[in-house]
Amino acid sequence: MRLVSQALLATDDWSKVDFRPYAEERLERMRRLRFTASLVTTLDSEFGPEAEARRRRVYARWSQNPASIPATLAVMIGPELLPPEAFTPEAREAALALS
Repeated sequence: MRLVSQALLATDDWSKVDFRPYAEERLERMRRLRFTASLVTTLDSEFGPEAEARRRRVYARWSQNPASIPATLAVMIGPELLPPEAFTPEAREAALALS
């Protein structure tokens, strides 16, 4: 909403308001939230021996250092406060200890 407010307050002629910055920011924020949801779903909703072992390993690491899985922090602090590197395929693999 902050970007929408700024766009509207920047001009008296609302027919000329440029919402592109808002649309770009929202697109990236939603991408990051989908990434985070997918990661959390993989951790919490997959079952079987491999999934259980992964969950134990990942949560043990996370309990020692919550920043070891940065994308999970997005749920608590918001996705816009984390660096873009937290939302890459490499970050997902590292978080799930796949590589």
